[in-house]
Amino acid sequence: MKLLSFFVKFFLVLVALALTALVVFVLLFDPNDYRDRVSALVREHTGRELILAGPLELSWFPWLAVEAGNVSLGNASGFGNQPMVSVRSVSAELRILPLLFGEIEVGTVNLAGLDLRLNRDAEGRSNWDDLLVSRGGDAASSSAEPATEARRVRATDRKNTDTAGSEPFQFSLEGLQASDVHVVWEDRAAGTKYVFEDGQLAVGAVRQGAPLDLETEFAFALAEPAMRGRFKLAGRLAFDLAANQFASPRLTLALRAQGASIPGGEAQVSLALEQLRLDLERERASASAFLLQGYKARVSGSFSARDIVSGPSASGVVELQPCDAKAVLHALGVQPPVTSAPDAMTDVSATVRFDYAPHHLRVPFIRLAVDGTILEGRVSAQLNKPEYALALSCPALDLTPYLPPLEPAQEGREPSLSTEPAGTGKDSVTAEDAASEESAEPEWVQLARGLSLDLHVALDDLRARNIRLRGLDLTARGHHGVVAVEPLDVRIEHDNDLFTLQLGKGFADMHAMRARWDSIALHTPGGGISGSVRATNLTTQPEINADLALEHLNLRTLAELAGDLMPVSLPETSDQEVLTDWHGALTLGYSPAGIRLEDMDLLLDDTTVLGRADVDWEQERYDAQLRLGKLDLDRYLPAKQSNHAGETAPESVMDRKPDDTGTAVTKAGQTGDVGRESSNARKELLERLRRMRADVRLEAEALQYDGLTLSDIHTGLGVQGGVVRLEPFALDVEQGHVDMIWEMDAAGQVQHQCIPTIKGVRLGRLLKRYAGIDQAGGTLSVRTIEPLTWEGLDVEPLKRTLSGSLGFGVRDGEYPGLDLFAMLAVVDSLTKAVLEGEEDESTKFGEITGTLVADQGRIHCDDLCVKAPGLRAGGEGFVNLPDNRIEYLVRAMAVQDASGQGGAGCDEFYGVPMPLRVSGTLDNPRYWVSAEEYAASIARGAVGLVTGVVGGILDGGGQVGDVIEGGAQSVQGAVESIVDGVVDGADQGATEGSDAVGGAVDQGREAVEDFIDGLEGLF
Repeated sequence: MKLLSFFVKFFLVLVALALTALVVFVLLFDPNDYRDRVSALVREHTGRELILAGPLELSWFPWLAVEAGNVSLGNASGFGNQPMVSVRSVSAELRILPLLFGEIEVGTVNLAGLDLRLNRDAEGRSNWDDLLVSRGGDAASSSAEPATEARRVRATDRKNTDTAGSEPFQFSLEGLQASDVHVVWEDRAAGTKYVFEDGQLAVGAVRQGAPLDLETEFAFALAEPAMRGRFKLAGRLAFDLAANQFASPRLTLALRAQGASIPGGEAQVSLALEQLRLDLERERASASAFLLQGYKARVSGSFSARDIVSGPSASGVVELQPCDAKAVLHALGVQPPVTSAPDAMTDVSATVRFDYAPHHLRVPFIRLAVDGTILEGRVSAQLNKPEYALALSCPALDLTPYLPPLEPAQEGREPSLSTEPAGTGKDSVTAEDAASEESAEPEWVQLARGLSLDLHVALDDLRARNIRLRGLDLTARGHHGVVAVEPLDVRIEHDNDLFTLQLGKGFADMHAMRARWDSIALHTPGGGISGSVRATNLTTQPEINADLALEHLNLRTLAELAGDLMPVSLPETSDQEVLTDWHGALTLGYSPAGIRLEDMDLLLDDTTVLGRADVDWEQERYDAQLRLGKLDLDRYLPAKQSNHAGETAPESVMDRKPDDTGTAVTKAGQTGDVGRESSNARKELLERLRRMRADVRLEAEALQYDGLTLSDIHTGLGVQGGVVRLEPFALDVEQGHVDMIWEMDAAGQVQHQCIPTIKGVRLGRLLKRYAGIDQAGGTLSVRTIEPLTWEGLDVEPLKRTLSGSLGFGVRDGEYPGLDLFAMLAVVDSLTKAVLEGEEDESTKFGEITGTLVADQGRIHCDDLCVKAPGLRAGGEGFVNLPDNRIEYLVRAMAVQDASGQGGAGCDEFYGVPMPLRVSGTLDNPRYWVSAEEYAASIARGAVGLVTGVVGGILDGGGQVGDVIEGGAQSVQGAVESIVDGVVDGADQGATEGSDAVGGAVDQGREAVEDFIDGLEGLF
């Protein structure tokens, strides 16, 4: 007992001495005396300057506690003078007794005003690299190490440190509280800067092997991308520093941000992770569940990742919870599409299973649900090269609710595919840009040449308004730019109309830039088309060749079926039955330079078309050989509409006359600026003719046009070097035949030559239809004596330069507007001094012959001969085309010859002819007889009388007096009758110019009387 009492007393004495020593130490110890020593120690181990600007305070109860103010740690060399770390105040507590048992128990550490600046320079060196290695190590080489290898080295160093010495201390921290935290991260190599401020950090108890609670909140501001906001991170963390393993049973992140670079301008997003595990040694990470919320959407799932440092791989499931897609788009700042159904896209969900490895993504399952419609499939892609596989299937898909609503005017019809005219709304493209685009190979071509594709799309029932597609099963496979498409058979329903599309195997070679489809068949309610298609030069100058068979195409039905989706405007026709049955076969070739049609064997309605045609727009080369059957062109032309009474046809350019300035003048005298436009058009036409090459041959069995039947048509048009030649041009019309050769030389000054031949063409219907002359008729024949020539492209040069000669004859005809027999009777009665023909009058004749001689637009006909039963007429005069006038004199006389055609000639009779004058404009000629000239004719007829008298003298002198007396009385009576008629007409004021005519007649009468008196005196 005494020994025990001794030890107790001894222990109490030691405790008393220790307490006394501790009191003395507290009273005498000042930690501020060790500032320099602490700074030197930090400088020795880090090379940094530790500044303890504020006072150091030490307390012993209840725990050993240290407080310091305005503490800062200098920055690394080359990163400026601002400290890397600075703290306005810091305090820490340490329990003393656990130290005796090898345990370090730290109470709550409080930091206020923590300012941390993390930097990386342009060379990639950070301002904390030197703190991660010992002073004796090579800091430069450490900073140059890859980040992944540096982490491995640090982990190995920590493990070696833990096992190198004796049993390590057991460390625990009651907690960490930090307020007013400011963190700046600036990366000059990447040009980025992040600022985190007004931060709060709370860490719960830290004990080895036990999880800790973490909660932090910061405000942040970013320059690129421009945004600012606040985030909060909270959760429980478990970690094993020695094994580099971390885990969190639940970790949440809440973010609120604003900025121009944020979708919608503002975001409120939260992320929750369940059972998050991170193993840096094995480079693995996983989460049993996650939930991402924001923008009115919820995305959940799970994932696991491998090789997260060396080469990340991941797999997992992502699910989009049912949401309103329109609301999501609106929250993202995207205008949602306007749909026909207001509730469309309001119930959208998706499930995706994925497996990602470096350069490869595989999605073995996709399920998309949109308003009850299910779309399923799978996708895989090789990311380092264009290898893709896609499979999609959907039993039924109705796109109608998702299409834009129709305007009221569009109800019941499809929306049109509006296309702008070329150049509208687009920037102009220069020739250099176009050449550059042609020479540069499109990027998609380069991609397609390395493409490997496995595509399968199955849509059993696809709808879009009144269009329904059934049985779409598309399979395409490609390998390194060679693609094969499996046969396809699709049915398309449009309202009550059924279409079928059948495609055989298709192939495309993106290296040779060619493709083909072995068979194509499209059947519609408006007929069908089938054949095969081949294409080459797909990117540069695409050429398409096709062997096609037309199967009773009804163009009218097809145009109606196209509707407004692809508007087709057919020409207006007088017969609605045409354009309804096109059948046959042809070979089609197309390229941007032109089009080629070969082996044509077509039946267009009732007309057969055989032959070929080749058009090259770039080279302006035209080559065609066509044979037509019977074609009723009137059926294809618009129905004629008669003008209402009193209406005036619109004035055309041909109605305008050039004035002295060369500018067109309208009938109203107004000058229009069409001269320059017409000149430019002529110049462009001539340039095209000089470049053009053409060889067009056309044969037609019969052509019905404007009520006329043209048959046995043979035409040939050749163009080369500016010379245009039409040969042959032969056809039968109106029971006759027309043959013509025409040539125009446009290589220099435009010159024409024409050789027409007409045999037995009946004129009645031609004149009535095209000249509006009702009573004209006859059978026309024309022969060329000298070829017709003229210059220029317009009517005016033709009028000025027309030359040549033609012989013509008209048999068994009728000339309108003039009744020669009636005029002879009227003249004989001499009731008028000047006689004019009426529109409803006509002269029937047996034959009219003559020769037209043209010289520089002045056409003479001096051998006109008209033969009619009881009538002969000759004529002479001219037509002056430049001033559009005619001056012609026809001398007609009644004869005692009942024959017309084939009778005696016009110069085989003599007597007193009636002088008929035709004068005025060609548009409105005037037919009239002048009594003055008729009186002069009678006077000249006295010469015939003298001849008869002399003959009577020679035959029998006793009768001379009787002859002279009778002749004198006859002539005198005729003259008196003329005078009486003229006087009567003058008194009645019925005839224009009668006074002048009366004076002339008086002179004629006096001359005749003098002549008669002389004859009487002679005998």
